[in-house]
Amino acid sequence: MKILIVDDEKIILEKLKMYISQIFTEKENIFTSDNAAKALEIISSQQPDIILTDIRMPGKDGLYISSFVHNNFPDKIVILITGFSDFKYAQTAIKNHVFDYILKPVDENVLKESVLKAIHTITERKNQAIMRKKYESYLKENIRNLQKDFFERLLFRNTTSLSSSFHEEVTMLRLDHIKSYYLLYCKCSTTVSKDLEKEYYFTHIAEHYLQEQIPGALIFSYGNALYSLCPDIDEKQLTKITNFIHGELKKNHVLMSAAISSHSENLSEIPLLRSQTVEIFNTLKNSSHFVMLYRDLETNPVAVMYEKSNYFQVLLNSLSSGDKTMIQRHFDEISQFFTRQTPDEFNSFMYSFMTLFLSFFQSASTELSDSVRQITKTQKELFSTSSLPEKKTEIFQDWMFQIAGLLNTDKINKNNYLTSQLIEYIRANYEKPLSLYSIADEFNRSTPYISRLIKQTTGKNFTDLLTDLRIQKAKELLKTSSYHVNEISHMVGYPNFRYFSRIFKQQTGMTPNDYRKISCRFH
Repeated sequence: MKILIVDDEKIILEKLKMYISQIFTEKENIFTSDNAAKALEIISSQQPDIILTDIRMPGKDGLYISSFVHNNFPDKIVILITGFSDFKYAQTAIKNHVFDYILKPVDENVLKESVLKAIHTITERKNQAIMRKKYESYLKENIRNLQKDFFERLLFRNTTSLSSSFHEEVTMLRLDHIKSYYLLYCKCSTTVSKDLEKEYYFTHIAEHYLQEQIPGALIFSYGNALYSLCPDIDEKQLTKITNFIHGELKKNHVLMSAAISSHSENLSEIPLLRSQTVEIFNTLKNSSHFVMLYRDLETNPVAVMYEKSNYFQVLLNSLSSGDKTMIQRHFDEISQFFTRQTPDEFNSFMYSFMTLFLSFFQSASTELSDSVRQITKTQKELFSTSSLPEKKTEIFQDWMFQIAGLLNTDKINKNNYLTSQLIEYIRANYEKPLSLYSIADEFNRSTPYISRLIKQTTGKNFTDLLTDLRIQKAKELLKTSSYHVNEISHMVGYPNFRYFSRIFKQQTGMTPNDYRKISCRFH
């Protein structure tokens, strides 16, 4: 580190140099000048980190020096020595971002304190620059994984509200160039017999094909399913690519069903598009098609999706989902079909559906049977006594929405309660050797059920969820505590430090020690 002292009075100059040499160990890096012209030459050739200069000097003064430094070497620090009468120059000094003022006569302790403060600031700036460079390098090397993580979080976001940092994150992750995209959801299944390993493998093959055909695609895959954000592509081209992949997989006795969302220009709509693909898949179950677009649900729903014999099942699936928008849309589509039939046929369909649904519920002996029976009984009586077709339709719709609300609330309450208990249990015991089997045993459930519930509600498998919780806790401890990394490893459930370091680096792209250094600089 270098320092330049400028004062036109040589006695004061030597005195200042003596003070500085007591705290500046590198004596050869202490430069002096008794005039501004020489000072400017030293600044240009040596580029000292700190310039300590008197304001009032013959010819070019200290303010000129500060202006020169600000315009040519803005990262350097200027400290001005000034008398009380020189405060009229303060405004100019502020414009030139002067670091500090020292009043005459110069107090030794005040001078040393100011210079030490400047040294500390420069050291911090250099450290931040190093860490910033390291962070930018990390971002560059891991940008694709970070983009995919962001995509996954958007997919399974439980709330429609965006975080305050959403747009900042989009820019930081270099996703702000995406102006147009579709969301594609694919799922693979074997045609001969259930073979999970084969399904997982060919899902990976499908991902490879997609990435090859759409280089800018962001893909999140899990098991035998994948979501792909497909930017800058038209519907026709995407459909062609999807059909091609379906055809290639079919040669290996693997069927790939695919749902293509509506077009969007806003990344915040990803959760909405995901719900569209789920809706399409509910329809594909009752269709002979394997690739379907969201607009197909609106343009020709009856002819494309439904066979007459499947109407009951379609409406039952909608009702069970609890999604009132989906229920209404499917009911409207069925109503459209029945406009070509007699009113009695439609009335018969609605009345029969209520009767069969109640029969199904009573045979299932669920906790909701009494509530369903009471609602259905009331609505059937109203339905039977009404003579107007429009009124009958209104009564049936009201019944559907009441039942859907009842089922949805019950399902959410049960799943949310158990899921919250599961996650709370994992959070409270993450430092222990947890396994899917031990948790299933703790909650008296089967391991497949627990695994499926965790996956459905969080979008992650158990191992990933546990790892995320442990690494998140490790990050907090690295940022806020002084524990040694070895201790933190044990505290978050990794008795093997090397394994912990490897997992941490896989998750964050950096070692625990590097993460601690960066977090100290940026938090």
